[in-house]
Amino acid sequence: MNGTWAQIAETSAARILGLLTGLLSLFITARVLGPEGQGILAATVAWVRMFASFAGLSLGQVVQHRFQVQQGKDWFPRILGTLIGLSGVVTLLSGAAAFAIQGSSGGTFFKGIPTAVLAIGMIMVPFLIWEEYGSSLLALSNGLRKYNVAQFVGRTAGLAALVVLIVFMDGKLIGAIAATVSGQVILAAICLCAILSKIPSRLVFDRSEAKALLSGSAKLHLNTIGSFLLAQSTILMLNHLATQEDVGWYALAFQTVSVLLIIPQAATLVLYGRMADQGPDGIWPEQKRIMFRMMGFLAILSIGAYFAAPGLVFLAGDRFMPSVELFRLLLPVPLGMSLAQLMTNQWIGRGLFLTTTILTLGMAILNILLNYFLIPRFGVHGAVWSMLAAYAGMAVMVQLAFSLWCERKWRKGTLRATR
Repeated sequence: MNGTWAQIAETSAARILGLLTGLLSLFITARVLGPEGQGILAATVAWVRMFASFAGLSLGQVVQHRFQVQQGKDWFPRILGTLIGLSGVVTLLSGAAAFAIQGSSGGTFFKGIPTAVLAIGMIMVPFLIWEEYGSSLLALSNGLRKYNVAQFVGRTAGLAALVVLIVFMDGKLIGAIAATVSGQVILAAICLCAILSKIPSRLVFDRSEAKALLSGSAKLHLNTIGSFLLAQSTILMLNHLATQEDVGWYALAFQTVSVLLIIPQAATLVLYGRMADQGPDGIWPEQKRIMFRMMGFLAILSIGAYFAAPGLVFLAGDRFMPSVELFRLLLPVPLGMSLAQLMTNQWIGRGLFLTTTILTLGMAILNILLNYFLIPRFGVHGAVWSMLAAYAGMAVMVQLAFSLWCERKWRKGTLRATR
C-alpha cells in the first residue's frame, strides 16, 4: 500500500469510527424525539451550519491555495493569528445577524425552532469554522492523524453527552442540541491545540495576509455558499414548505445515505496535502486512479445499501417507515457529491475560483427553484427529486467535463516535457 492509500485508509478508518458514533446519536435522537422533534433538530443544525458557512468566508480553502505561494516557518504563525482574528469578528457578526432576524420576525423566520434551541445551537458557529480551518492547516502540515483523533474524540464525547443529557433532562430537544454543541466544541479545540503545537513562535495578526485571504475569499466564497445551499437548502425549504415530520423523515434518510461520503471525504483531505507538494498536474495521474476506484467502490456499496434500507426502521423506530423509500431514492446523490468533492482540489489548485463559483451557484439556484415548485406539489418526494436533478444530474456532467479538461492539460504538459 503506497503512502497516499495508507493515509486514505487511516483517515477513512477514523472517520468511520466517528461516523458510527454519529449514527448512534442520530438513531437515539430519532427514537426519543420522533419525526417532528428530529425535524426541528435537523432544521436547527442546518441553520447553524448556514451561518457558519457564511461566516467562515471559505478561508480554509483559500489557505490551501495560499500555501503554494507562501511557504516557510514564519508563515504558520502569521496565518493562524490572522485566521483567529478574522474568525472572531465574523462570529460576532453572524450571531448578531441570527438574533436580529429572530427578533424582527417575531420568531417566525426560523419556523418551529424555539429561541432557546437556536441560541444553544449558535454556540457551534465558531467551532464549526475552526473545524474547517483546522482540517486545512493540519492537512498542509502533515497533521492529518491529529485531525482524525479530533474527529473520533469529538464525536464520541458528543454521543456520551447525548446519552446523559437526553436521559436526565426534561427538555429532550434542548439536551439533544446541547450534546451536539459539546461534541463540536471538543473537536475544534483538539484541532486548534494540534495546530498551536506546531507554531514555533507567537501568533501575529498580519494585515497584508488578511487582505490576501479576504481577496481569495471574495473569489471563492460564493462557491462555498452555493455548495451549502445545494446540500442544505432542501432541509430549510422543507421546514418552511412542508411539515416538520417531512423534515425528520428526509433528514434521517439523507444523513444516513451520507455515510457513503466518508471514504471520498478522506481521500479529498489527503489529495489536498499532496497538491501542495506536486501541483494539480503532478498529482493528476494518481488522483485519476483514486477517483475510478472510489466511484466503483461506492457503486457497490450503494447496491448493498439499497437492500439494507429496511434496517432504518429497526434502528429509528416504526415512525420512520417513510425514510426507507427516501433513502433508496437518494442513493445516487452520494455518487455525484463524491465526484464533486474529489475534484475540488483541482478547481482550487488551478485557481479556477470564478468558474467553480458560477457553476456551483447555478446548480444551487436550480435546486432551490425545483424545491420551490416541487415541494408544495409532491411534499418530501419533490425535495428528493430536486436533489437527484442537481447532484446525480448536473453535478456529474460538470465534473466529468472538468475531468476531461484536466486530462487534456496533463497530456499536453507531459508531451512538452518529453520533447
